[in-house]
Amino acid sequence: MLGVRNGSAWRWTIVVVTGAAAGLFLPARGRVALAQIATTEPAAMAPAGDATTQPAGRTADAIMTDLRATSEELTQNLGDPRSLSDEATRKAVAPKAIPILKKMIGELDEFVAVQPDAKEQFESTKDQLLAFLSILGDADATAKLNEMAASKDAQVSLRGQSAQLLARWIAAGKDAAAQGKIADDVEKLDKAHIDSGLLTSLTAMFSESAVSPDLKTHLQALVTDTMSNDTATQMKQEIAAAQKLKSFENKPLAIAGKQVDGKDFTTADWKGKVILVDFWATWCGPCVAELPRVKKIYSDYHDKGLEILGVSNDNDVQALKDFVVKDEMPWPQLFDPAAAGQGQWNPITLGFGINGIPTMFLIDKKGVLRTVEARENMEDLIPKLLAE
Repeated sequence: MLGVRNGSAWRWTIVVVTGAAAGLFLPARGRVALAQIATTEPAAMAPAGDATTQPAGRTADAIMTDLRATSEELTQNLGDPRSLSDEATRKAVAPKAIPILKKMIGELDEFVAVQPDAKEQFESTKDQLLAFLSILGDADATAKLNEMAASKDAQVSLRGQSAQLLARWIAAGKDAAAQGKIADDVEKLDKAHIDSGLLTSLTAMFSESAVSPDLKTHLQALVTDTMSNDTATQMKQEIAAAQKLKSFENKPLAIAGKQVDGKDFTTADWKGKVILVDFWATWCGPCVAELPRVKKIYSDYHDKGLEILGVSNDNDVQALKDFVVKDEMPWPQLFDPAAAGQGQWNPITLGFGINGIPTMFLIDKKGVLRTVEARENMEDLIPKLLAE
């Protein structure tokens, strides 16, 4: 549900993510609508270039400012992308979302005109936006993807086919049979293009949101055993990390560390409580986007026995303190100043092999870690654990 990956391997310009049971991952666990141009600086995406050689018009910084605003506007109007598997919901959000998506594509084109070196990176972003437009019923986007898929240019054709598969996957939602048919088509493409990093990423996204465990395993095997490229090599490491993380499930677990004020803390003191552990950071757009959901969970269930622990991966303790106060987060936050001083994530986070945030754990009343994927369906799981 990238969230945001630790390191550069999965630093996408726009992260379009849906829930594990319903749709698209880019490429970590959980869900959020569209994020994050907001934390990306233009210099991080493309060299600034010589001002004398750049086209006349707006600067890259000015365009990026608009892109950030458009991304936020889209998040507000698109809502939870998991709901886009429902035709009625798509029809409801389309009138507002389609113009915003087209506006964003125009801004991406404008940015590339100023920063040509960003073209390749932005192509995948535009393809994702076209996929969203297509499932929302935009005829122009559907025609564009059909044209791309039929192109004699092998790379353009592959991009078009990949975006079409993406649109189908989002629309499939929790339909295991529909996901299976899409996976069959993905497998055919994978075997024909084992060197494609684009297909490797797409297959990995689908594996993370596959409804069936067998389908998830099958898609992961395509990444690790079929594909042969740099992205596949990176993804093998990601999959191994995810498997390590899963190995902690159904075992006793206590998380201990220093709070923001330096005081010791351990979840062992919360005996008989159900505990949601949120690995996050204030600079992580998807983490912040999940905050209203987490706060509602706390409000609904704290009096019934739920506790929440934040494990912060921030580098600036004052920014963390200010954020927690401003956003009224009453639960404790673990923070490691030594790691923060070196620009590293909290050692607690890294110790579990977590390399994508937000990640959320659920610990039951007996202190057993029940799931490392609580972000997907904590609204369903928490009442059940409280009732045990």
